[in-house]
Amino acid sequence: MKSISKSYKYDKLISYLFYLLPAMLVTGPFLPNLAVSIIAIYFIFVSFNNSLWHYYKNWFTIIFLIFYIYILGNSLLSSYPTHSLESSLFYFRFLLFSLCCFYFIKTDNNFIKKFTYCTIITILIVVIDGFIQYFLGTNSLGFDYSGTRVSGFFGNELILGSYLSRLFPLVLALVIFSDISRKYKLLVSAVLFILIDLLVFLSGERTAFFYTTLTCVMLLVFSNDYKVTRLITLIISIALLSIVTLNYSSVKERMVDKTILQMGLEENKKSYIFSWKHHNIYINSFQMFQDSPIFGHGPKSYRKVCTQKEYEQIHCATHSHNTYLQLLAETGIVGFIIVF
Repeated sequence: MKSISKSYKYDKLISYLFYLLPAMLVTGPFLPNLAVSIIAIYFIFVSFNNSLWHYYKNWFTIIFLIFYIYILGNSLLSSYPTHSLESSLFYFRFLLFSLCCFYFIKTDNNFIKKFTYCTIITILIVVIDGFIQYFLGTNSLGFDYSGTRVSGFFGNELILGSYLSRLFPLVLALVIFSDISRKYKLLVSAVLFILIDLLVFLSGERTAFFYTTLTCVMLLVFSNDYKVTRLITLIISIALLSIVTLNYSSVKERMVDKTILQMGLEENKKSYIFSWKHHNIYINSFQMFQDSPIFGHGPKSYRKVCTQKEYEQIHCATHSHNTYLQLLAETGIVGFIIVF
């Protein structure tokens, strides 16, 4: 382990920004973006003060920098350079953020353990608050249950399911690779499996529920140690979801009836990917890619290009609702290959 000098007294303070990130994400984009920027700036100072150049000498940094230089040049050459640079100009902060995370892992033996505990506690608080809103009609902050979708701490912004489905794989990985006993790992995993399955379903976010299901499938396929636990909890989750669906018409209407209707799964109906809106947005995205297949239209340019006549007639949106289609539309095959 490499010894450090001047910056060590600030490491503990900055590490708390990492621990609090899952909680900050609940408040909106401002605080997590601020935390990422502070952490990135801090690592620059640590690097210079302690000559930590070996942290930059790896393939991750090289590939990241290639991608960064590409999207920066792409933004400058796009039809909307000022707008495009909003997302690409300071994108390098995520590289510094990642390297600082690696720095803390190498210099603090308890960093992952503390981050694991903070993340699990945050998830459990969010989950408990969501169920409070569902069963009592109002959550701990006074946000009312709409009757169809649970939002919890997020209020009118209906992204509770999105938050849980995206953070769940990280939490699961932290639990699996933590140094706690196997018995407690299985217990924590089982509780999280059931609670998150049910709450994501109650959130009414069908894409989030798809991601949660995908995580479940991947775990069953690739994990031996947690396969039995996931199968047992899956059976319990399905039973609970069935009870909710059969007894609460609003949830059934949103998650089952509306999905069947929007995907065109009824007999003699045209089929769509998720819904006709999503379907047309995907067509739009692919059309944009075909019109500029090599370099795309520039980062963050989808919402601008979409307003042009040839695309607006299909269906316009602020983004592609799909990471890979947006990469193809905005950065072309070159940007897509780097990420892929």
